[in-house]
Amino acid sequence: MEFNRLVAQAASKAGRLMLENGAETGRVEDTMTRIAASYGVKAHTFVTLTGIFISCGDTTELIRMKQRRTNLAVVSSVNQLSREIAGGGIDIDNAIARLEEIDGMEPYPGYIMLPLRALCCFFFAYINGGSFTDCLNSLIAGIILGLCLAFFSRTEVSSFMYTLIGAAVLTLSALILHRLGLGINVHYSIIGGLTPLLPGLALINAIRDILNGDYICGSARLFDACVTALAIAVGVGAALKLWQIMFGITVF
Repeated sequence: MEFNRLVAQAASKAGRLMLENGAETGRVEDTMTRIAASYGVKAHTFVTLTGIFISCGDTTELIRMKQRRTNLAVVSSVNQLSREIAGGGIDIDNAIARLEEIDGMEPYPGYIMLPLRALCCFFFAYINGGSFTDCLNSLIAGIILGLCLAFFSRTEVSSFMYTLIGAAVLTLSALILHRLGLGINVHYSIIGGLTPLLPGLALINAIRDILNGDYICGSARLFDACVTALAIAVGVGAALKLWQIMFGITVF
């Protein structure tokens, strides 16, 4: 039926938007099921990190997930829309149109993200015990990291190399600034600057999925967080080794 196809399309699009922007799989499946139920259609859903499956009557939708990012504003917008649908105030055509609008939401612009990233580095260096100059070192290194990530986000580089290069650039920036006299203990500058690269959301969602009984997705997210942590470690280690070779200085 055409109506079942539209419901499956709306539910699967909502699920895709949530999953690729940082929602855990349990929330995604629940939202998809509730949207379909709100239109009187019983849906069977199965969500993994790489794909979304939904069956609504005689219609089945399959979506291959090709990208993942963190934009909780999109997740919140889809959640709000699903509540309005459950309230009975939105027909299926308007729901699909609203989802298209949410899909077109632009992330926060660089002129907002860059200073916020830098401030994050500054205050995390402070929390870890750094002096004011250590924190200032971390702030400037965070700005350089943000510019680097903005450049590589426009390329086809893998997420592993994206994180590895970012960690290496951040570490080398902090070391150079420290050698120029900015900062007392470069350890705090590096630790604070690495904070934006940490896989915090992936780790939290992995734990939530495992506790909800979604062991496959939870394990996959946990492995993804470990790979990100490995990329950070390799990037920092490579930068420190390069620094030692160039100047004969062992930082740690």
